[in-house]
Parts: sequence; C-alpha cells; structure tokens
Amino acid sequence: IVIGAADSATINITDDDVPTGVIVAAINAGGGNVTQNGVDFVADTFFTGGSKFFDNTAGNGVQPVFDGTIYESERTSKSFSYAIPVDPGQYTLELYFAELFFPRSNGGDGIGARVFDVSVEGQLVLDDFDILAATGGDFNQPVTFVVPNNIDPGTFGDANALDISFSASQNNAKLSGLVVRTAEAIPTNKEVTISPGLDAAEPSTGSQF
Repeated sequence: IVIGAADSATINITDDDVPTGVIVAAINAGGGNVTQNGVDFVADTFFTGGSKFFDNTAGNGVQPVFDGTIYESERTSKSFSYAIPVDPGQYTLELYFAELFFPRSNGGDGIGARVFDVSVEGQLVLDDFDILAATGGDFNQPVTFVVPNNIDPGTFGDANALDISFSASQNNAKLSGLVVRTAEAIPTNKEVTISPGLDAAEPSTGSQF
C-alpha cells in the first residue's frame, strides 16, 4: 500500500521490478477522461452495480488537493464489480482510493466508518480495508494498492476478463481508479518500500493467481 499526495506517491520494488508493462486499461472510477502522472484514464466503464460520487457532493467538503485527479470521483456501493476485457496472459493491477465522505462535520477521524474487501479473480487481496486507517485519519491522502501477484484472467469467471469485486462490511465500498498492465515477469520475493517522507509499506511475496 502506498500512501501519499496525488502527484507524489511512489513505490519502489527491489531489482527494479516496479510495474512497467504496457497499460491495457486505465479507468477513472465514477468520472470522465483525465490524465494523471502521464497515464490517460478513460471515463468509467466495464462496471456492474454501484453509483457515482463526487468531491463536495456531501460529507467532508471540498478537497482541493484532489482537483483534476481521479480522486475527485468514485464508484461506490455496498457491492459492485468490474470485468476488464483482456487477452489471455499475465497482468498487474493497481487500485487507487481516496476518502471523499468521512469524517463528517460531527467530529471524529472517520476510522472504522468504511470497511470493505476487494477480490481479484476470486482471490481476496484486501481484507477489511479502511482507507482512513491506512492514512492515519488524513482524508486528504490517497492510497494506492498494487496487487502483489501477477493475475491470470482465466482463473475465475470470464476467461477473457479481469474480474474485480468490492464488498463492504461497514458503509459502502469505493474505488477512485484502476490501472491494468501487461506483466513482464512473475514477481518473486519482492520487498516493497515507500519513498522518503511517506509511511512504510508492507513487504510482499509475489506469486501467481
């Protein structure tokens, strides 16, 4: 998990095996076309369920730090899913999150107000995920999660699609954006670190879905 400003969060993986494959899908969940950090995100597509929510629609007010980024919008619901069309092969997946609603004006840091799971190709990759717990309650900090394993779309569901599902146990699940890339190699025993000034990330050991 990478925590940091929309234009400064970085992730470094030992032996330079950071996701660098060809982008086959970049989606701005709940929003329109936008370019961020050199990636051209297209308007929300390939989803089932959920609804759109935008910064300052309700909740914690305007968050100028997210202006012009994928974090200004989200797809949200108790449960929803994406099925991204892809060719047979191996892929990497990045998921982008930001909290646009909690904490509300009645006080508190909002931690525990939104808790949800994320599964990719039928495999749980985020369990009881709480965006504000990850940021220490700072709702102006986005979070990026890079699935630590290469993904085979033939593992679950439609063999010609990368299946991603979201399910909340507290309030609603949400997503700001996603990026799917071709996988150049199966990562093994990669140590994930965060650039100076950002919080530490969890080490991960890669395998294959």
